[in-house]
Amino acid sequence: MKKVLGVIAAILLSGNVFSQGIEFQHVSFKEALAKAKAENKMVFMDCYTVWCGPCKALAKNVFPQKEVGDYFNANFINLKMDMEKGEGPALLKQYNVKGFPTLLFLDAEGNVLYKRVGGGSVEDIIADAKLAADPTERLDYVKAKYEEGDRSKAIVSKYIHLLRKNYLEDELKKVGAAFLSKLSNEDLLKEDNFKTYMAIGGDYKSEKFAYVVDNKAKFVEISDEQAVSGFIMMTYYGSLRKIAAGNNIQELDEIAKAFKKNNSDPQSLAVINQFYGMFYLKNEQFGKFIELKEKDIASAKAGGDEMYFNALMSSSMQLAMNAKSAKESFVTEKLNTWIKQAMELQPQSPKPYLCNAYLYKARGHKELALKNLNIAIDKIKAGGKDIDEQTKELKQAIEAM
Repeated sequence: MKKVLGVIAAILLSGNVFSQGIEFQHVSFKEALAKAKAENKMVFMDCYTVWCGPCKALAKNVFPQKEVGDYFNANFINLKMDMEKGEGPALLKQYNVKGFPTLLFLDAEGNVLYKRVGGGSVEDIIADAKLAADPTERLDYVKAKYEEGDRSKAIVSKYIHLLRKNYLEDELKKVGAAFLSKLSNEDLLKEDNFKTYMAIGGDYKSEKFAYVVDNKAKFVEISDEQAVSGFIMMTYYGSLRKIAAGNNIQELDEIAKAFKKNNSDPQSLAVINQFYGMFYLKNEQFGKFIELKEKDIASAKAGGDEMYFNALMSSSMQLAMNAKSAKESFVTEKLNTWIKQAMELQPQSPKPYLCNAYLYKARGHKELALKNLNIAIDKIKAGGKDIDEQTKELKQAIEAM
């Protein structure tokens, strides 16, 4: 009997050793707020989805760490919330969650004190939690100081960084424009000014962005290669994405030309093609989309079977999931060719069958759509993987036809 009790005690002690991270409460959102109020704590809510890679990384590598657990368990009622299940969708809308993971630090009334979007290290997460506990670091405090007329560099810079962190794009543009209007191009070469400019975001048409591109080496000296190159790249990407969602091909050609002037590597050129593909799909220029993707597929084929398969499936899925393109006979003919080639390359892959399911659904062929989807599901299970939410939703949509 003593041996049995000893084993049980050892197991319990072992459990305590390996449960030193964040203790997430299994309660409703309303109950979490009530507990926070009763215990005079804040609420920490991890807004995640099951398919989000950075969410999984936080859950595996950061939240279980003792250092994180010590701080969060002492100061917060901790809650994990799947944004696609239960209370999640309503909270996603309430807190305007746009990316995953989003880490919300709330008071006991449910007001946002601080927000972090994206993963991070142990040090990053704890640092943000400490900022959430400091009233002078919160958006509402800094906003009030700014609106009262405080235009000190410290307040303006902090306000811009918090607006960026909270995805308040309209206010960021307004405050950022006012900040930049008082700076010369040369002023950007001061490290604190450049950091604030990167938080505001660049405009590829602006004189200041052109100055950064033309003087990249100088900015690398006050920052680093990765930060400066990333800023330049994301400025182009943001503009390309916005223009690709419109209908002005001349403007898309203009920025693509400027981008290629400074980025001629194969990966960057492939990105340009992706934006042209988005433009052609949005504007229902399906013939041009196919022509573009044929070139991409030919290039991928030279890189080996894996690249060839991925190019075939990426191009096919974009067309199959587009309700209008999938109804065009010439599109269907091309899709049948691409999907057949993909099946020959990887017979055990569920992707070609998923693509067929989307295609047949768009064309109103319920039985064929369901047949292909079930084959895809069988192949997913045979590969030892779980059926994701998107596939489940597709099955429900087909069955409801």
